Amino acid sequence: MKGNFIAFLLLTFSLSNVIAQKKINLSDYTVSLKYHYGFIIQTNEEVAQLINQHPSAVELEVMKRTTGKNYYDQLYKYPQLGAAMQYFIFDPSKPLGNALCLSPTYNLKILDKPKNQLYFRLGYGAAFVEKRFNTYDNYANDAISTRLNFTCSGRINYYFKIKNTDINAGLGITHISNGVTKVPDQGLNLVTVNVGIGISGPTSPRHYNDSIPRFKRKNVLLVSLAGGVNLSCKRARLFQFYRLCFCGQKAQS
Repeated sequence: MKGNFIAFLLLTFSLSNVIAQKKINLSDYTVSLKYHYGFIIQTNEEVAQLINQHPSAVELEVMKRTTGKNYYDQLYKYPQLGAAMQYFIFDPSKPLGNALCLSPTYNLKILDKPKNQLYFRLGYGAAFVEKRFNTYDNYANDAISTRLNFTCSGRINYYFKIKNTDINAGLGITHISNGVTKVPDQGLNLVTVNVGIGISGPTSPRHYNDSIPRFKRKNVLLVSLAGGVNLSCKRARLFQFYRLCFCGQKAQS
């Protein structure tokens, strides 16, 4: 906990130095502080003893608004790029330990009005977990067995703008695991609601509206088949699994 707090201070100090030395245009950026509260999804019976709790989290998010200098930014309605640092707090009486997640993020616009904005946010990065599986003193933790893990998240965020300030709320899901590089690794799947406040630069960035190259549009059908084995530590068995996925895309005129 103390080490994570020191890392947070060092990161904040480093960002301040970068902004001061490179004279970054702050009007392109939004800084948000968010609070999360949620629950853990029970994916199988082996994690049942871990999920009877409601984890909370605090998050610091920095987003850069694109201006359309790249034509693909115009194609996707000026998305936002950024980074997020999220600290999950679990019940200290449970085998799960607190987790620090660091990930780059990508915000796609769904609704963009002067005072109302709706985004779909994707993030993928690293997670550092305090408590992990240990044969001697933490054998009940089947979810996480390594200190360093992967994390991915998806979220719907709503923003209500008041001048350079926004009040935001959202609903999302976060996954933490090591990708079965070490077992046991049932992973964590957390559903959270969040509320927060954000501050933007003093002026809105200019949006470029240059002509966009025309592309030949095609209908696309993607089919994928995957499979593997999953190890159950409690049952000492390997379970086979398969996945068949269809994805279609129709060109619009």
